[in-house]
Amino acid sequence: MNGATPLSAVTCTTGASITVTAPPGVAGHVLVRGDAVFGISHFNGQTDIVGVYLDVIPRLCDQNNAGNHPAYVGVSSPTDTYLPSVSLSARFPIAAGATQTFYLDARTSFQTSGFVDFNSAAMDAEFNPD
Repeated sequence: MNGATPLSAVTCTTGASITVTAPPGVAGHVLVRGDAVFGISHFNGQTDIVGVYLDVIPRLCDQNNAGNHPAYVGVSSPTDTYLPSVSLSARFPIAAGATQTFYLDARTSFQTSGFVDFNSAAMDAEFNPD
């Protein structure tokens, strides 16, 4: 994904996804990595936080899977547009022959001072047999 997908504190937004199919008869784990860059229009005196997650359900933003990894612009930072990046990874089980889609999701905190968007997002995944 490359472009400006707006984020909000109320809604979890998917920035990227990747699908993996385990070989027939071989169960294992999938190592999933997600990378995201956020555009944050920041105002001095406010804190901007974006929570980033890897999920198995789109737009879930579930800390129990992989998250909340924050992109952060501090309260004393000058008013400007920032492009913080986040990289995260997690290991998920997968059954033999199963197909699973993984999602890179994000949402802002209620403290966000200005406009926030997914500037870019990418994922990769690797199947590892048990």
